[in-house]
Amino acid sequence: MNLKVVQIQAYTLKEAIEKAEELTELKVKYNVTRSYNDKIIFADFDLDEFATEKLNKVVKDAIGVGFVIAKKPGVPETKSRLYDVENIVAGVTKYKLFYQVVDTDGQTYGKDEVKAEAIKIAKGLMNTLKRELHVIKVKFPVEGEEIAAIVRYNPSDKVELGKYIIFGYEN
Repeated sequence: MNLKVVQIQAYTLKEAIEKAEELTELKVKYNVTRSYNDKIIFADFDLDEFATEKLNKVVKDAIGVGFVIAKKPGVPETKSRLYDVENIVAGVTKYKLFYQVVDTDGQTYGKDEVKAEAIKIAKGLMNTLKRELHVIKVKFPVEGEEIAAIVRYNPSDKVELGKYIIFGYEN
């Protein structure tokens, strides 16, 4: 029977508990943050002593029962739209039609301006790939702006990882 103390960083208490249960054999049942905050103000505070006291008092030294302390609670992402969109409008764009050789997974193997040449590419690849290939029509810009819009990741400013302590007895 060994005392296991794990410090975990997570955005929420629930996420911290899930991580702890993956990393250890502990099943977290009790949140002792309030009593931890009451005891930590004393200069002679010892985490191992606090953990042992809680395990003895609450679960009578049961193995596999975990306790959690929210040392510094995290701030989760609450924003529903995590992106900014910048539309790019830059005059007229001219396109050219190409025939592209792709497999059923979307992997591209070549392209040509002439359909017959694209089919030749597909036939040549058939000996090595030995699977279904598609020749699809694709328009590529030849003049003007190639990018139509930029979507940027923009998280909330307040998001912050929290620090959590998980402890309990393991075998």
